Amino acid sequence: MREAPRPAAGGGKPREVHSADDGKNAPHVASLPVSVQTAVDLIAERTRHSGRECGSCSLCCRVLEISELTKPAHTWSRHCRPGKGGCSIYADRPPVCRGFACLWLLDANCPEHWFPQRARMVIHEMVQHGERTITINVEQRYFERWREEPYYSDIRRLALRGLKQSNGDRFATRVVVGARSWLILPHREIELSAGDCGVFVPVGPDKFEWIKVRSRADAEQLIAITEALAAEIRRDPAAVVERK
Repeated sequence: MREAPRPAAGGGKPREVHSADDGKNAPHVASLPVSVQTAVDLIAERTRHSGRECGSCSLCCRVLEISELTKPAHTWSRHCRPGKGGCSIYADRPPVCRGFACLWLLDANCPEHWFPQRARMVIHEMVQHGERTITINVEQRYFERWREEPYYSDIRRLALRGLKQSNGDRFATRVVVGARSWLILPHREIELSAGDCGVFVPVGPDKFEWIKVRSRADAEQLIAITEALAAEIRRDPAAVVERK
């Protein structure tokens, strides 16, 4: 599966990631780091390029929590008419809904099997604390769907692509099913607890590990130490080997 085109991979630096829901595992419609009108304009531009429409799909109105509508996750919005025209307040829907679109809708390179109504999953981007996360919210009634093919292989490839990106475009990949969530690595997944915090560290070609730490401050300290060591290795690899 391909995400929207991004700059070429590079860097190989460690990256911090927090539990993307800030201590809650319920899936949220994320606030975008831009104005609502900017988000609406970006969505319009990207859907014009993708040529896709929601059509009969309203799954985001079920699997995501929408606090502005007092709607918990995995229940239909009271304003949604699934299969019968979708949102009944579409023209007056709240800003958080206006600024949301799934990646299947935005990116023509996202395979057709990721159409949410077919996949029973909503794949979308979240930005919190300046960190990008591609989140896959799975409908609870189909809780094992993300482990089925071709989705499982797609998710692992997406995780590798995200971790190989240069710093400004790097992203984590996460799967959320009800109150449970998993951080996805290219070779394994890690179930998260509320408030978990850690650092991605490259440990080999196309291989990354996630080191859990106690706090953001500890994560930043670990990043600084690792980056300093990487810089020293680049300057004089032999000296580092001799010091061992």
